[in-house]
Amino acid sequence: MVRLPAPSRIYGLRQRAEFLAGGGATEARISRAKVFLTSRNGEDRTQVSAQGADIGPVDDPEPTTPKTSDLDGYPLLKALKPLLSENRSAEVFESSLDLLITHLETLGKN
Repeated sequence: MVRLPAPSRIYGLRQRAEFLAGGGATEARISRAKVFLTSRNGEDRTQVSAQGADIGPVDDPEPTTPKTSDLDGYPLLKALKPLLSENRSAEVFESSLDLLITHLETLGKN
């Protein structure tokens, strides 16, 4: 079985910091980063799965939380850590589901 690395291991801290350094409001930059990284992670999983790897969840007996000191070289990530750590997946799922339903209803009328 192939175990996929966590997204933070796939996309290094430097790449995340560079992505977040772009223009715009802080909330917009964080949203863009989350969408991009989620999309890239999904794309990577699709490619690995196409090669026959098992991409199901793997129980990690001792999950670890990265140390804040790991971000010492990345002041922007360190400052944005509370916002980047927010889990809004239920809200995003609900919004996406509403959009999908609306789209399907529109298709059904045509």
